[in-house]
Amino acid sequence: MKHPLAVLTAAFCAGIVLAGHLRFAWLFVYSLAVLFLLGGFLFSRKGRVFDIILVCLAFLLGAIILKTSRILPGCHIFKIVSYRNRQPCIVKGVINGEPEIRGQNLIFVLRAEEIGVASSSRTCCGKILVHTRVGEELHDGQRLLLKGKLYQPWGPGESRRRYRDYLRRQDIWFIMSVKNSPALVKVDSRRSCFYRSFTAAIKRRLEGIIFQYLNGIPASILDAMILGERRDIPDFVNNLMVKSGTVHILVVSGFNVGIVVFIIILFLRLLRLPRYWRFLVSLPLIITYCLITGASNPVVRATVMAIVFIASYLIKRDPDICNAICVAALVILLFNPNQLFDAGFQLSFASVISIIYLYPRLKQAAGLNRLQFRPLRFVLEGCLVSLSAWLGTAGLVACYFKIFSPVTVLANILVAPLASLITLSGFSLITAGLCCPALAPLFARANEALVWAMVAVNTLVLKIPGAYLRLPS
Repeated sequence: MKHPLAVLTAAFCAGIVLAGHLRFAWLFVYSLAVLFLLGGFLFSRKGRVFDIILVCLAFLLGAIILKTSRILPGCHIFKIVSYRNRQPCIVKGVINGEPEIRGQNLIFVLRAEEIGVASSSRTCCGKILVHTRVGEELHDGQRLLLKGKLYQPWGPGESRRRYRDYLRRQDIWFIMSVKNSPALVKVDSRRSCFYRSFTAAIKRRLEGIIFQYLNGIPASILDAMILGERRDIPDFVNNLMVKSGTVHILVVSGFNVGIVVFIIILFLRLLRLPRYWRFLVSLPLIITYCLITGASNPVVRATVMAIVFIASYLIKRDPDICNAICVAALVILLFNPNQLFDAGFQLSFASVISIIYLYPRLKQAAGLNRLQFRPLRFVLEGCLVSLSAWLGTAGLVACYFKIFSPVTVLANILVAPLASLITLSGFSLITAGLCCPALAPLFARANEALVWAMVAVNTLVLKIPGAYLRLPS
């Protein structure tokens, strides 16, 4: 096989997909996996037979991992509380992750430890999405006692079903609304592990710098692009960029991770660290940035790919981007195979794979290598990159968002350079805010101008006739 890891990853994903949509006799599947594992040892020296056995084993492993992830323990909250339950519950648990402020609500995930329904209580596990009023100072790792009703987003409608499926992919099975302060009691104030508290503190500090020098739409967009927080982005800006096909700009992506890697290695190089130590020290710093931004699928993918590339330099091997993508996909799916059904996961990997495999072929077909005028060649290469990404994701966007945007290629050609400048100026603003506050207002004004220019470009592009089409649900 030319790319064995790619074939095994595809087989692994196929196993997850089939296990998610079909019912198997699982005892038979487990027995078959054991037989293939034994066959792998017996035919390890027979190339073609061993390859087939390995592919089948990867397929069965994907199915088994998805099945295992969906087996809930007897003490899981989903097995204790019926979704038709209308009685208030008392839940004791620990906050999992930093709470977020959305409008007048404070939202956080609670990892349940004990639940009381009616007059009985018992230990439990599982996650609950909690909505309460802003006013309480809560933090990651704090233990709480909550009183309220548990419910799920049941009912007719595609949006409710998708939201319910999204929550379940995050292992969140219930939503709880805590309406007043007496219903929320702090049991203790212990913090989470040092590393999580450390990254949360860094994120708060960096957000403080952004909102100190910027406000309104520029601050919310920069917060989303640098730190992965989209809570303050106005709906009209989000809808504008969804219609133009540039909404991916509003998330932390591989480009951001690449900039962070470049800044880290450049700084370590200025400290005159040897190359080996530069790459070694950069690894925990890259992981820290991944955690700061919330470890979303695009960030995890880019982080794992960066780690694979750095590791290849450390062991003196040529990096292979195909293997890096496969490793990134496997890392995410081994931790949570349900992510394969997530739109963000699919769009993230589809865009990267499309650029890697379509762009060189389109470039060769267009004969850009023979073009001597470099500025024109640079512009055309950017067009082909946007076209490759659009071809790879247009079907998924139409399926999930019911929008087909022929103008996406043009919009990305115009918006992508502005987004790159916004990201660079954003990192410059944060660096100046930390090291030289006198220069921070200069970068803030530049960032503000670039953000408004990006919004204006999206607005103008959507005025083109037939810029986007609403598809029937």
